[in-house]
Amino acid sequence: MYKPGESGNPATQFSKDHQPKNPGRKPSILKKFIQETDIGSDDINLVIKNIIFEKNQEELQEILEDKQQPMLVRIFIRAFLEDFKRGDLTRVETLANRAIGKPRESIDLKHSGEVVYTVLPAEIK
Repeated sequence: MYKPGESGNPATQFSKDHQPKNPGRKPSILKKFIQETDIGSDDINLVIKNIIFEKNQEELQEILEDKQQPMLVRIFIRAFLEDFKRGDLTRVETLANRAIGKPRESIDLKHSGEVVYTVLPAEIK
């Protein structure tokens, strides 16, 4: 039996001397594929603009099932179609921002010039 705050198996507990062989967050499949094939951002933008945003659902499904298509294209299409089925627009928005550019965000910093001070009563306990 182990004590509260201790590992149930001290032999496998990580410490400064006992670390995992490959620490850190693992790269996504897409990121790994891009690094291994030396694909540039221009290639990715072309895939997004000219394939994903220009095809209907049937056409995308056909491309996805065609094993002769480049893996990058098929990976993007699969992610796009999965999000479409779930009604999740997160990746679609990310792809659009990458291909078209993120909309400009602005902050209005106009101020009336009036400064209001409020003195709060202090309580001594």
